[in-house]
Amino acid sequence: MESTRLSQPAPASLAMRVRLHLYPHRRFLKWLRVMARWQLRAPFHSEIQWRFCRWVSLLTTDPGEKILWRMPRASLKFLLDPLEAIQMNLLYRDSFQPEVMDWVKRSLSADTLFVDAGANVGIHTLIAADYYRAQLGATDQPRVLAFEPNPIIFAQLEENIRLNQLNSFASAFPHAISDQDARANFFLSSAENSSASSLAALGPAHLHTGEFIQVQTVALESVVEKIAGGRKIGLIKLDIEGAELGALRGAYSLIARDRPRIILEVHPTLMHAFGYSFADIFDLLWGCGYEIFRIKKDSNLAPLHNCEWTSLQESGDVICFALDRLAQKNNSHGNS
Repeated sequence: MESTRLSQPAPASLAMRVRLHLYPHRRFLKWLRVMARWQLRAPFHSEIQWRFCRWVSLLTTDPGEKILWRMPRASLKFLLDPLEAIQMNLLYRDSFQPEVMDWVKRSLSADTLFVDAGANVGIHTLIAADYYRAQLGATDQPRVLAFEPNPIIFAQLEENIRLNQLNSFASAFPHAISDQDARANFFLSSAENSSASSLAALGPAHLHTGEFIQVQTVALESVVEKIAGGRKIGLIKLDIEGAELGALRGAYSLIARDRPRIILEVHPTLMHAFGYSFADIFDLLWGCGYEIFRIKKDSNLAPLHNCEWTSLQESGDVICFALDRLAQKNNSHGNS
């Protein structure tokens, strides 16, 4: 592997030449990871900071090597790819979207199930499964249903569940969530941003390679009916690169019945690639009796109304509460 690298023509990039020169000594250079973590706290330009982190990852790891990462203030361990964007965030910053993580934790309940669609390597899946393990001790069926259609990331998800001995609390499925059970094209993004793979062809702007594979799509209504064993869904998290509207349509009767909290990523460009906008999600959820709040970086919530929904241009994450559940919660506080 090393001789193949060194026999290639010398690259024009100075950084690449330095990397190839130091590559044989990479085992003695892992202190650079500490420097990479430190410089992320400094007031530098973000793109330069992440370029440096990527360079350090290239320099200090073998191709395909995974790094063991331990989640701060938790007993969970993950095998991560140091070159993939989200996983690099975890390795060097010890977090990714902590405000979303905060609301996942707040929304778990021991007597309901959690659906994690777009589970990636299992950050939210394992946090939830660990919660159920602490609450229940043992279970006769999984309490977390995790869906991840990217085959490379799915393999990591399964490995991370096994690594933490959470197999009885979390089940992983290599399916994409949609409004129907079918076969569909799944368009792949580059290895450095593999989490951007999608059911829509998003193009070079999202590092899509032009390659695609066939995956099984499932509607949440049908798959949960087979797996949940009569238990209610308490929380649904959707981070599926623009396919959120189809997923909600495929879970409509489940949402109407169980009234779960719903956390979803909203991204105007990705939604446009699927032929819809924020307004369509607002109409569906409002029609189902939900109120929608933007999750702010400090974990506080800001209510979103129809006029804001239709004009909103930047991406972000929202949490949706069933109005009847909000009323019950407010009444219980009022009576206490």
